[in-house]
Amino acid sequence: MAKKASKKSTTSSPAAAVVKKKLPPLRLSAEEMVARAKMAETLQGWRRELDRALIAEARGWPRSSSSSSSRRSRIQEAIRQFVTDKFGQNWQRVATAAIIKAANEDEEFKRLVRPFPERSTFARALGRKKH
Repeated sequence: MAKKASKKSTTSSPAAAVVKKKLPPLRLSAEEMVARAKMAETLQGWRRELDRALIAEARGWPRSSSSSSSRRSRIQEAIRQFVTDKFGQNWQRVATAAIIKAANEDEEFKRLVRPFPERSTFARALGRKKH
């Protein structure tokens, strides 16, 4: 007696069966497409804000009530960058007056930041004075 060859399915797993099914085309209305685009844009904005917060935390900057850098001016950002570059991670131990003196002696800083900031701007940028 001869055995019949069993006919096995080529789809050995349920996942392979799903792949072989034809899916209907994805049809979104204009409103759904706009809503998805806005959601993606919002998520990207949150990711950028989170990245900025993580960088600030890694540099040792104090947390502010709003982590958005849009509240800080270009001058304050320049001050923070200068302080990080000049004094490194130990910038918190340096007096504001010493930071101002170092900035006043640095030609590159004076070229980038005009007019030269007042003491209160330095203090605000370093989180030593409330807005």
